[in-house]
Amino acid sequence: MKKLIYILLVFGFFQGFSQEIKTVSFSELEFEINKDTTQIKAKKDGKYLNGKYKLISNPEKDEYSLNEFKDGKIIGLQKSYRYGTLTGTKEFKNGMQNGYHILYDKAGKNIMWKIHYVNGKKHGLTWWADTGNEYYINGEKATQAEFEEYEKNNNRK
Repeated sequence: MKKLIYILLVFGFFQGFSQEIKTVSFSELEFEINKDTTQIKAKKDGKYLNGKYKLISNPEKDEYSLNEFKDGKIIGLQKSYRYGTLTGTKEFKNGMQNGYHILYDKAGKNIMWKIHYVNGKKHGLTWWADTGNEYYINGEKATQAEFEEYEKNNNRK
């Protein structure tokens, strides 16, 4: 009996802290985009999104993404799906892409591209299935040597 009460208490504790995922269609949202398009804020009915959302982009193809918002800005890992298969991920911090944007093929098995972002701009080594490696410095395409020199001069590893 004590075990059952303990399990119920633990389950209730975690349920109290879990966050409900709200479903909304892209067409219901308004967007604010900064000048250099590195940051986007999302609103519904004039209020910034807060919490976890399932954003429906194409109901016929069961396309949606799972996102978390704070004051309208995407935070954390965004996962995109089509027909229930993971087709891509993007890492966000404070509403800007920070980290990797990875796109998979329709089967969700092969990586089609892997792009690294810092503060909403391509930065570092990226990889494209059709063209291979490319380097970027603050959104501008660069050679490997230029990128390595930039990193050396800016004390990055």
